[in-house]
Amino acid sequence: MSNPSLGWERLRDVYYRNRELYSITWNIKNINNYIIAISKYTKAIASYKFQNDVNELKDQNTQDIEIYSGSGNFITSINWNNHVNGRIIDMKWTIDEKLCVLLQNGLIRVYYDFEGNFNEYEIGYDSQLVGIKSFLVHGNVLIILLNDFKIVYIDLDNTISVNSKLFKDLKIELPEESIHFWNWDVLPSSSSFQILISINKAIYAIPKYGKIIQKSIDGPFQGVHVSENHEFIALYQEGSKKIYIVTANFNKALFDFKLDSAPPPRQIKWCGSDAVAVAYDDYVKLIAPGGSLNFFINDDFKISSEIDGLTILTNVSLEFLSKVNNDTVDCFKIGSTSKSSILIDSIDKLNKHSPKANENLKIIGSDIFLNQAVQTCIRAAFEEFDPYWQKKLLKAASFGKSSLELNSSFKNSIKFVEACDQLRIINNIRSNEIGIFLTFTQFQQIGIEKLIKLLVKRQEFYQSFQISKFLKLPIDLIFIDWACCKIKYNPNLNDEELSQLIITKFQNINNNSYISFEKISTIAFQEGRLNLAKILINFESLFTKQIPLLLTMEEHELALKKSVESQDVDLILETILKLKETLSLPNFFKILNNSKIASNCFEYFHHDDIKLIHDYINQADRLIDIANFEIDQYIIHGDQEDYSKKLTVLQNSFDTYNLMRKNSNDSKQIEKQLKLVKLQEIYTNDFNIEFNNLSIVETLEKLILLNQNNKINQFLKDFKINDKKFQYIKLNFLIKEKKFDELFEWGMSLKKPIIGYEPFIQKLISQNENSMASKFLSKANLSYSDKIEYLIKLKDFKTVIEEAYHKKDLSTLDKIEPMISTPRLKELCNEYQNSLQQTSSATTTSTTRFF
Repeated sequence: MSNPSLGWERLRDVYYRNRELYSITWNIKNINNYIIAISKYTKAIASYKFQNDVNELKDQNTQDIEIYSGSGNFITSINWNNHVNGRIIDMKWTIDEKLCVLLQNGLIRVYYDFEGNFNEYEIGYDSQLVGIKSFLVHGNVLIILLNDFKIVYIDLDNTISVNSKLFKDLKIELPEESIHFWNWDVLPSSSSFQILISINKAIYAIPKYGKIIQKSIDGPFQGVHVSENHEFIALYQEGSKKIYIVTANFNKALFDFKLDSAPPPRQIKWCGSDAVAVAYDDYVKLIAPGGSLNFFINDDFKISSEIDGLTILTNVSLEFLSKVNNDTVDCFKIGSTSKSSILIDSIDKLNKHSPKANENLKIIGSDIFLNQAVQTCIRAAFEEFDPYWQKKLLKAASFGKSSLELNSSFKNSIKFVEACDQLRIINNIRSNEIGIFLTFTQFQQIGIEKLIKLLVKRQEFYQSFQISKFLKLPIDLIFIDWACCKIKYNPNLNDEELSQLIITKFQNINNNSYISFEKISTIAFQEGRLNLAKILINFESLFTKQIPLLLTMEEHELALKKSVESQDVDLILETILKLKETLSLPNFFKILNNSKIASNCFEYFHHDDIKLIHDYINQADRLIDIANFEIDQYIIHGDQEDYSKKLTVLQNSFDTYNLMRKNSNDSKQIEKQLKLVKLQEIYTNDFNIEFNNLSIVETLEKLILLNQNNKINQFLKDFKINDKKFQYIKLNFLIKEKKFDELFEWGMSLKKPIIGYEPFIQKLISQNENSMASKFLSKANLSYSDKIEYLIKLKDFKTVIEEAYHKKDLSTLDKIEPMISTPRLKELCNEYQNSLQQTSSATTTSTTRFF
C-alpha cells in the first residue's frame, strides 16, 4: 500500500491532506438545491430542498426534512407542511446534536431525537412581522438577528426559563444613524460569549452584559469568522478581495491574503484553527501564514468547520481536510530519518525476517529515544483513518515496547493497551452502518459517555452495549432506551411476549445495580399497552417512581397498596391526597376502606375536617367509630349546654355499644355517663345550681358542699363508690375548700375511718393545721416510729422527748437536739441524753464483769 504522504500538500513546513471518509449513495443529486446542516463531530446531515435561494421555497407545501448519517445512510425524515408548520428559513445543529429549524412565522423547532419529538420556542419581539435577518447557534444557545436589528437569544440549557430574551437592540446601542448588516459570528469566553458583528464599515464586539465595543473601522467586512480555538478572527473584505487574520482581541493583525479577482467566495470557514478555507465553485483554497493551497473538488459541495479540520460534503462523498500532525510527518515523510520512521522500517524488515530489524533499534539509540519513538507511533496511529496504517504503527510501537520492557524503567503496556482499545471503538463507530466519523481529537472532546448517548439516539443498541461492557460502564440508560424502542416499534408482539423479552434481557444484564423501569412502563402506557405497563412497573424498585405512574394509569388501589408497602408515611399521605383530589368521595372512601394503615393516616391527617371524617366513617358503617366520633365532638368538645343533644348522643352510643359489644367495659362506661348526665340534670333543677358537665367526683363534691347526705348515699350506691373511696374524695374536697372545722367534726364522728387517721394528719400538716393534726394524731393507732415522725413534723418536741426517753431512744434525742430552739426543752433533752448514756454505760460494764 502506498505511503500516506503521497496525498499530502505542503505549505512551507506544514502539510495538509484531504481524505475521503465515506462514499455516499443517497437521493440527493445536487446539494446546492438544499438547505444543508452538518452537525459538528458526528457529521449528521439534515437536508431540506428549496429552489434557488433560502427564502425562495418551492411552491409545493409538503416537503420532508431528511436526516442522514455521515455515510449517507438514511436515519429519519420529518414530514413538513408549510401551511401547518410554517416556512423554513434555515437549519442548524446544536453542539448536542439537536436540529434547530428556524421558521418564517417567528418560531424555532428543536428536534432532540430522531423520532420526530421536538420542543417549540417563540422568538417573540414581533419577529413574524419584522422578519429575520440571520441565525447563529453557539453550543446550545440560539441567537437570532431580526430585521429591526434586535438580537434575541434562547438558551436551551436553561431549564428554568426557556423564553427568548433580548441580547441587544442595535438601533439603541449603536451610534450609527443607518445600519447595514454584513456578517457576524460568536466569540466564546470562559464564562459567556460575545457577538462580533460587521455593521457598515466597523466591527463591533457585543457582550452579553456591558457596553458595545468598536473593534475596527477599516471595513466594510463581508465576512467575520472565529477560529475553532477562539484565538483568531478571519475577516473578508470584498472590495479589496482580501482575507485578514487578526487576534481575537483585535490588538494584532497577523497577516492578510489577496484572493483571486473573481468570482466571490461561496463559503468561508476555518479549517480547525490553523488555516482558513475559502470555498469556490470547484475548489477549496486553504490560506495559512505561509501562503495558500488549492484542493479541487469535482462536484457540488458544502464545507463545515471542525475543531481539527474541515468537513467537505459533496453529492457523492464526505471528506475531511486537515493539517498533518507532526507525529505523522515524522513517521511517513519521504526520506524521514526520525526515530519513529526507523522503528516503522524495523517492522518491514521484521516481516521479511531480516536481522537488520534489531540493527534499527541500535540506530535509534538509548531507551529514552526508543520510548519517544514508541509514543510517536501510538499518536500517529490515532491520526490515521485506514486500519492498515493503524495496525502498522501499532505493530511498530509494540516492537519497540517489547524491547523497552527488558528494561524495568520503561513500562508502556497500559498506554499501548488503552490506545488499542480506543482505536477499536473509533473504528467501530466509523463503519458505514453507523456513520459517526470521529477523529481522535473529536473523540477525546466529546468523551465516551456522550458517544454512547449518540449511539443510543441512533438506536445502535448492540454497539452501545458492547462498548459499555468493554469499558465496564453503566448500561442502565442503554437498556431503558432499548426497551422503550422495543415497545414502540414492535406492535406485532403481544404484551406477554414483549414483557418476557424485556425481562429476560434485564435479568441477563443486571449485575445487582439499580435500573429504573419508570420510563419503560410510561412508554408502554402511552402506547396503549396497559397490561404491559402494569407488568413492567412491578420491576421498579423505588416506590417514589412506581406510585405516580400507577396513579397516572388510574390503578388507584394498587398505588395505595404500594404506598402502604413502602412504610413511608409521607408517601402514603401524598398518595391519599392525590386520590382524594382525583376521585369522587364515594370512590375514594371505597378504596381507602381496603387499607387500615392508609385509613388511619387519612383520619390523622384530616382530624380537623370534622365533616369529612364523619362522612368517611359513616359510609363505611363503622358504628363504633361513629359513636366514638359523636362522643368526642358533642360530649368532649361540643356545646356543653345542649342537654338534649348530649343525652341523644350518649343514648345512641350506648345502644350501639350494647349492640356491638354487649357487656364490654366501653358499654358500661357510656351507661355510667348517661346515668350521670340524667342525674346532673335532676340536681340542676332541684337545687337551681349548675351540675352539668361535671365529672362523677366533681358532682359528688358539689353534693358534699350542699350537705345532701341522702343524695350522697344514693349517688354512692348508683355509681358503686365504696366508703373508702368516698372518704378520700370528701377529705380531699374539704382540704381543698379549707373547711377545716367541718373536716374535724366529720373526722371525729368517724369511730374508725376506713382510710385511717394518717391521711387526715398528712393533709392537715400540708395545710399547716398542726393543732388539728395533733388531735387526730392522738386518736391514731400508729407505730412508735411513725408517731415520732409525725410529732417531729408537727414540731411537738416536748412530746418527742418524753416518748423517746420513755422508750430509751437515744438516737431520736440526738436527732432532734439540733432542731430545738427553746432553751428549757433543749436543757431537758440534754438531761435525758446524759441519763440514757450513763444507763447504757453502766449496763455495758455489768455485762463485762459477768463474763
